[in-house]
Amino acid sequence: MCAVVFAIVASMALGLVEGITLGLAAAMVTAIARSRGTLSDRVRQVLGAGYLQALAGFAVGALVWDQFDDWKAFAVGWLIVAFVVGAWMTGGPIASRDRWALIVGFAAAVAGLAMASLTVSWVSTPVAFWFTAVALVSASVVRAALRWPDLPWFERPTQTNQRAVGALTTLMMCTLITGATIV
Repeated sequence: MCAVVFAIVASMALGLVEGITLGLAAAMVTAIARSRGTLSDRVRQVLGAGYLQALAGFAVGALVWDQFDDWKAFAVGWLIVAFVVGAWMTGGPIASRDRWALIVGFAAAVAGLAMASLTVSWVSTPVAFWFTAVALVSASVVRAALRWPDLPWFERPTQTNQRAVGALTTLMMCTLITGATIV
């Protein structure tokens, strides 16, 4: 989530193409720095990095969506759907497997709702979309609360510092998105 949120913040500040380029560059550098082993192992690890794949998917979707409409509507949907799917799924690569993932996902969904409240044209968009988004986030919060006792704080105890820094960074960027759309 951190890579996508960073790309959204950068895109809000610099423009879509520049923000996505900066986000992809930062994610690529991070993936290369985290990779270990031989060159072929490193290439496999970089290409298999989930955050890099998520950012590439977001980039393609946002660039295509921007040709037809404003990319911020796509970002709103991405942030909300990422939390909803992560909260409801219990297994697989996109499920939230620890408490920090749920907290960060919720913050991203709130940032998405804040973006929607001010960037979506509510004159031409049916209000049912707003109510649906709020209902999805609310139901997902209930689902996350039910899953909370069964989840550890960190999925991998060996990466607690790295995970905590990434989660706190994402929370700060979500606060920036929310603040930028409100102000």
